Amino acid sequence: MRLSICARGTLLHLCAVTIAIIVLSVIRWAVPSLSGIHKVFPSNVSEHLSVNEFNAWRTEQANGVIARFSNLLLLSYSQQNSHGTEAESAVNVVIVASGREGYFLTQVVAALLELQNTSTLDAAISICDVSETSNDEIDRISQIVPRIKIRSPYLHDYGSYEGRIAKESNDYWLCMNATHNSRYLLLIEDDAVPVPAFGHLLHSIVQRMDSDQKIDFIKLYHPGYLRKLPYYFQVIAALSRLPFQSNFNAGGVERVL
Repeated sequence: MRLSICARGTLLHLCAVTIAIIVLSVIRWAVPSLSGIHKVFPSNVSEHLSVNEFNAWRTEQANGVIARFSNLLLLSYSQQNSHGTEAESAVNVVIVASGREGYFLTQVVAALLELQNTSTLDAAISICDVSETSNDEIDRISQIVPRIKIRSPYLHDYGSYEGRIAKESNDYWLCMNATHNSRYLLLIEDDAVPVPAFGHLLHSIVQRMDSDQKIDFIKLYHPGYLRKLPYYFQVIAALSRLPFQSNFNAGGVERVL
């Protein structure tokens, strides 16, 4: 009898896991991402364009966003310059601009500006220019977004992996130690385009850090090969416990009876 109950429980367990995987797959296919990434990278556009064409389309959209907020930004920037200080904010989002090709900086700035003006995101935006040569995109964006120019006192061997990592680390350190009028500082790369839900995430992080003084820093980056796996594992693990828990209880009751 116990073997029959265990076999039935195992079968129910496998069925529950299979159903969970199917349901999650259907939901992932049918329901838009809660992050809003489909608004930044719409599949109905990308599937008809090449990689370069899609990037050009995103850049055009970003330029439209910047143009929409340009007058307001120029007024705010001029007021900051006239007073010599920037308005205090909860977070200063500093974009580490290396002068890479592809107009990704334009897309990052546009996404942050839209979040700044359409959500409750209490954040300032600035550029930390770590490029070693003049860059037209950085020069253009710095007309509406404050720029911090960093000049590293060290020489690096850019031909080696270790040299490039050393330069990046030094750039981050110099950008973090520049003067910022905010409680917190967030460094992001110039090709890390924020999704619409980024504002809610940042607001939640600020609240958490304000309430827990033991937190010194938070790293937002998550490797691509680990994304979604923890969530799926937790769901499957939770479902897998239910049938076995029922089996153990049923077995105990059977022995008592």
